[in-house]
This record gives sequence, structure tokens and C-alpha cells, in this order.
Amino acid sequence: MAIRDLRGFLAALERRGELLHVTEELSPRFEIPQVLKELDRPGAPAVQFERVRGYEARIVGNLLGTTERLAALFEVELGQVAGEYLRRREQGIPPKRVTDAPVKEVIHRDGVDLLATIPVPTYHEKDGGPYVTCGVVVARDPASGQRSMGLHRLQVKGKTRTGIHLTNPPIAAFFREA
Repeated sequence: MAIRDLRGFLAALERRGELLHVTEELSPRFEIPQVLKELDRPGAPAVQFERVRGYEARIVGNLLGTTERLAALFEVELGQVAGEYLRRREQGIPPKRVTDAPVKEVIHRDGVDLLATIPVPTYHEKDGGPYVTCGVVVARDPASGQRSMGLHRLQVKGKTRTGIHLTNPPIAAFFREA
């Protein structure tokens, strides 16, 4: 069965016995990051925090923590992970507009307060704020119209603002040229 989204991947991890459910209520400020740090070891399971203090949403982590997990995600043999990743990266998936999809179950149009809506963890006492450590950033070059995406660390700086350190092409080049 093809894994098409995060829900499908979590279901696959559940079937494989690789998803740890933490049911104790924990804070996204230091407590959840501490558990993730303790699970930062070879073979550790993916983890889903069911009760995040102050939020209705859950947090998942350590999803890509093993090569075996990546093989399951890509539905390939262990030795084929790198090649399959490169193939998919090169091939890409063209964007498609849809009218009905799980991503449209909750839509925020105006007045979104990122800090009140999304449980973004604060990892260390001296952090400047909470961080999305592996956020998908989609950008378009204003000159050429070329689109790209990448995984970046984002600091949530306020209700509607994030900070990002762009070093990877091509999104960094889009920013420099804008």
C-alpha cells in the first residue's frame, strides 16, 4: 500500500511497531524536546506526543530516524534508499490544485497566531524562541517564476513571523535576488 502522506506514514509505522505513543501531557517548552533528545539513538522509535500542554494538536518526531524507516517510506529495499531518494528528488511531483483533501480540513485565512495554533517546541533555555527544526519551505523566484522547496529550520518570532537562515540553493538565491 503506497504511503501518500503523513497519516499514511504514521499508520505504516504503527503496523511495524515503530511508533511510540507518549500519552502523558508534556510542554513543548523543553519537556518534549528532552524526550526527543533521549530518543536520539540508533534504532529508537518514532514518537507521537498525544497531549501537548496548551494545544489541541499533537507533535510527532524522530520519523526519519533510521534507514530502515526511510526504506519503508519509499517502499524499497534497504540498499536502494539513496538511489530512490535521488530519483524522486530529480523527478519531482508537479503541483495540482484540488478542491477536497485532508489538508483542507482546517483552514486559517486571517489573524493566524502561529504560537497559539501550532505547538512549536523550544529546545534550549537560551534559544531565542521556539523552532520548527525541519520545516518545508516553498518559494518562487520573483523574476523567473521558478518554484522550489527545501527543508529549513524556522524560528517562530511572533504571531505571523518566522526567521530563517537561507544557505541552500536555490531558495537562498531567490532571496538574494529579490
